[in-house]
Amino acid sequence: MTLREYRQLPTPALMKRFEIFLTSGRGNLAELLACMGVIESRQVHVAAGYPSMHAYCVGVFHMSGDEAFKRIRSARAARRFPILLQAVADGRIHLTAITILAKHLTPANVTDLVEASTHRTKLQIRLLIAQRFPLADVPTSRREVSTSCSVLVPTLEPAAPQSSDHAGYLIDVNTSKESQVPEPVGVAVSRRPVVLPIDLHQFVTPLSPTRVELRCTISHEAHDDLRAIQALLGHAAPGIDVVRVVERALREMHARLEKQKFAATECPRASKGVSTGRYIPNQVRREVRDRDGGQCTFVGSKEHRCEARTLLEFDHVRPVSCGGKSTTQNLSLRCHAHNQHEAEQLFGEEFMEGRRAEGRSRSARVNVDTLRPPS
Repeated sequence: MTLREYRQLPTPALMKRFEIFLTSGRGNLAELLACMGVIESRQVHVAAGYPSMHAYCVGVFHMSGDEAFKRIRSARAARRFPILLQAVADGRIHLTAITILAKHLTPANVTDLVEASTHRTKLQIRLLIAQRFPLADVPTSRREVSTSCSVLVPTLEPAAPQSSDHAGYLIDVNTSKESQVPEPVGVAVSRRPVVLPIDLHQFVTPLSPTRVELRCTISHEAHDDLRAIQALLGHAAPGIDVVRVVERALREMHARLEKQKFAATECPRASKGVSTGRYIPNQVRREVRDRDGGQCTFVGSKEHRCEARTLLEFDHVRPVSCGGKSTTQNLSLRCHAHNQHEAEQLFGEEFMEGRRAEGRSRSARVNVDTLRPPS
């Protein structure tokens, strides 16, 4: 079917086809992993002139580096533990789960770990590994990083260095615990410096049930602020560690944002009555937040509650335009997407698109007026 034909399908028929393709795709993926495992064991890539299975998949079949990495690592694990193939075919675990579990799998624990990882997200599986195989805390450290740096990685084909405007960490694969590219089978890998962009988003790695490792790059100004806070806390907490400063700052910022968003306070005042407009009293904000658990309350057709905790909005069950009031019973938390979705269900897509267009127009006029020089 063409994209145009899919757009004309009613939603039930469209979702039915989606589920069929998803199920068959998982079965095909399991077959692909089994096939890849045998191909690598027979050293087919070596005969084809490639030093590793990774280079073979990227060069011949035009997989992305990440795609090839996950599939090869999963195929190797499945060669040792065929139970993984059935779990992939059933949709119980994904390739990312296998790549995380691979180095921890043994004949004694593979069944238990697969069962514990069933239908889990990447973060949930990392937390599971942290509980089963805890690591020691990472020592606190600070270091300067350049605005452009080379990252040393194994390269399987000549590649010209490219400039990068991203900040990053200098990684040496000779001392790094894990390489981003799977190890080759039977052929030595040459190494050459290649400039790779580093993701600027901080990442979190669970170390144990109560400890996580957080890495990020901060500016010189932020570092100066950090040292200044340490100095200012000198009397209250002599010799306070950087980690304690960050934890205290996060707690205070969390409390401030909770107060701003949900009017959180340790000494709440008595409510002055029911609001008749769109204004939501602070007491009502607190009650709705506590009742809904700070999470979107939208429940899908298969009884799955939305897990969003960002971009939350107070949604009137009965709209204000229809006589609804800003009471605890008439309000619920909705993420922006589901708030808009329910508004479209109630008022229609055309009406809501018109309202959004008006909002964009007002924002554009405000921006123009802000930039206009004074007369």
